[in-house]
Amino acid sequence: DVLGAEICNFLDPTATLIYDSYSGSHYLTDKVVASREGHILDAGLHQHLGHSIGMAIGAQVARPGRQVLAQIGDGGFGLSGMDMETMLRYRLPAVIVLLNNDSWGGRTIGGPLYFPKHGSWDNLPDIRYDRMFAELGCHAEYVTTAEEIRPALERSFNSGLPSLINVRSE
Repeated sequence: DVLGAEICNFLDPTATLIYDSYSGSHYLTDKVVASREGHILDAGLHQHLGHSIGMAIGAQVARPGRQVLAQIGDGGFGLSGMDMETMLRYRLPAVIVLLNNDSWGGRTIGGPLYFPKHGSWDNLPDIRYDRMFAELGCHAEYVTTAEEIRPALERSFNSGLPSLINVRSE
């Protein structure tokens, strides 16, 4: 909830905000109302995931120089994270906020119901995606406290690079 509030309070009114997090999107929807076409982008009602980085590329191409922010979960990022390399190659300065809770679906789905032999939809704990994408040349931040969110957003948007903010969430 704090992350969603910080994002919505920080963004310029002309920004494009992209929802792509099973858990995190719920904490954005009550804080912002679309005021124009392209203000909020989402893949729909059926919990699609991994679409936001491609949408961020398209939003930055369509509206160069405007703020573009996508919030993605670590499950979706596992599917499409390498699209950050495309953003870097074409110098598209979108900001990707990764809500990293080490789990597909925020530990609320899956598990024994769908995979009784495996028992968990958890990812490996505390993957440092920020380090991986800093190595490629992206601007990267690692956030573990609420106080670090706004400064990370400021540095990311001011960097002029594709940016990844890896936000640890329990």
